[in-house]
Amino acid sequence: MSPHTYEVLTAARELMDENQFTPAQHELEALLPKIESNDYETALAYQSLAYIFLALEDYPKARRALEQSLQNEALLPLDVAQNLRYNLGQIYMRTESYRQGVKVLQQWLQKTENPPAGAWHLVGWGYYKLNRPKEALTYLQKAVAQSPREDWWVLILSIYLEQKSYAKAVPVLRELIQHFPQKRQYWLHLTDVYLMQHNYHQALNTLQLTYTQMGLEEKDLLRLAQLYLQREVPYSAARLLENELQAGTITRNAHNLELLGNSWLLAREPKKALNSLAKAAVLKRDGTLFFRCGHIAVTTEQWREAAQWFKQALSHSNFKNRGQAQLLLGIAYYQTGQHNQALKTLGKAGQYAKIRAQAQSWMQRIKSKLQISQQVSSQRSTSPG
Repeated sequence: MSPHTYEVLTAARELMDENQFTPAQHELEALLPKIESNDYETALAYQSLAYIFLALEDYPKARRALEQSLQNEALLPLDVAQNLRYNLGQIYMRTESYRQGVKVLQQWLQKTENPPAGAWHLVGWGYYKLNRPKEALTYLQKAVAQSPREDWWVLILSIYLEQKSYAKAVPVLRELIQHFPQKRQYWLHLTDVYLMQHNYHQALNTLQLTYTQMGLEEKDLLRLAQLYLQREVPYSAARLLENELQAGTITRNAHNLELLGNSWLLAREPKKALNSLAKAAVLKRDGTLFFRCGHIAVTTEQWREAAQWFKQALSHSNFKNRGQAQLLLGIAYYQTGQHNQALKTLGKAGQYAKIRAQAQSWMQRIKSKLQISQQVSSQRSTSPG
């Protein structure tokens, strides 16, 4: 190296140490035409320029300077050339030149003993962006083996999920939960993966554990209730829904009240089911729900209440199952001793072909009972006192 070049390079480095990058840049750019015949000095000048541009975050210029310097890498010490190559690989990645970045970084890896985790991750990231997941996973697994960083594990998880490799995603999520147990999203992701595998038992266990440890938002509380029902544990679903509705964590709307009612019904608690479904029916103004309330009241022999629900159902013009409602309303009237009203209602039910026979059978039964009652009354009135 000539004394003049040495002086300029030294002065430029001193300016760089003082963060005076622009004057240093001008010094080096003025030097380049004077040393163009000396490849070694040119390589060193471009090396210094590259560091200036990196400090200024001017990546296009830093990229060109690094490429120029590495054109004469054979003249540079190995550690210097490797440092330049690693920086160039990083810039390729930053500027989305992933194919070039992977190539340069692989060259760097071949000449480096015990590469740091970040280097493996960079190559893995490049392969991921090139849509080569198999190669990406190879390098990313090496990265997390050295340094289990959260974002690196998340990238591995993303690849498995994109490939629908749910069985491989499970241990990754368990790893994330082990290192970051307070982050609820990983518990919920694990639940999702189990559901994708139709492993409802594990999905329920995971979501239930999440609920007891850190609570759940409304959509996941409803999902937990659905999982209880799917696993045929309706009582747990009903208790969960009832408690969270009271706490205000779950919105008190027709849909959620209906879900609560259905849960109590499956848990064989018809009175509690009727209470919830009745509230849902009022909010929803749905004839079908009113009809269901009436049907439940029939099963518990609450005939007067049943009659009221069936009348509510029939008052809705969009209610379709009218014949069955008229039939059951007629039976409810009969059970409460309103025989004339029962006959009138059953007569309407008989207009529907599917239940005509049932309606006529009940009408005959009521008429027979009325005839017997009349005969008994007549006999009592004519018998000697």
